[in-house]
Amino acid sequence: MRLNVDKLSFSYDEKLILSEISFSLQGGEILSLLGPNGTGKTTLLKCINRILRIKSGDVRVEEDSILQMSLQELSKKIAYVPQYTNAVFPISVVDTVLMGRTPYACNKYSKKDHDIVFDIIKKMELEKFAFRYINEMSGGERQRVFIARALAQAPKIIILDEPTSSLDLKSQLFILEIISDLAKKNNLSVLMTIHDLNLAAMFSDKIIMLKDAKIFSYGKANAVLTKENIRIMYGVETCVSTEAGYKHVRLLKNIK
Repeated sequence: MRLNVDKLSFSYDEKLILSEISFSLQGGEILSLLGPNGTGKTTLLKCINRILRIKSGDVRVEEDSILQMSLQELSKKIAYVPQYTNAVFPISVVDTVLMGRTPYACNKYSKKDHDIVFDIIKKMELEKFAFRYINEMSGGERQRVFIARALAQAPKIIILDEPTSSLDLKSQLFILEIISDLAKKNNLSVLMTIHDLNLAAMFSDKIIMLKDAKIFSYGKANAVLTKENIRIMYGVETCVSTEAGYKHVRLLKNIK
């Protein structure tokens, strides 16, 4: 078992955000978190990455609790790409991606570090941007750079908060295809939040729906994405069919 979340709870002051959340994630799997805004998806990611301190419960990576790890150890296990990347500085793409090698560098980056970085830049099709400053790039282009930086950490688990939110349709598919391919080939575990239910159906091995601070539904994508679950979660009527082996969700109307 790669990632095991056991009865994780979190609150802001007296407001309960997450209550006894439990799930597991294997190597090579993609798990998507679904739910309306304000249901605690990003908070859960930050708890797993120890940006936020959990109220109770535990998170274990390959049997080791994240609560007992140093930040350097944790950064070798988990890489995190946040939702918003607008606050950027004039730094080149190469140097940004190279920052992902920081947990492994002692006093300076080695040839191996540079080789890893340029290989990832090639895989992410960022060669033409390699020496451009990221503050001169579009939001979608920057998103690809920050995902590349996370991959440069060579993590066991990569956490992505809405990785396709600022991308056009072609780029959305490109990013998710790259992530899916790396998950399978490198035995990488992927945990992400996403709002597009059809993309979630296409690329997720498992899905969690969060509601009222708890897990509302958890399982394989085709089992979780039902019109009944979507109606309860989002307050909308949909038509859910199966096309090319994936669930396809078509929006019909709001529930009054």
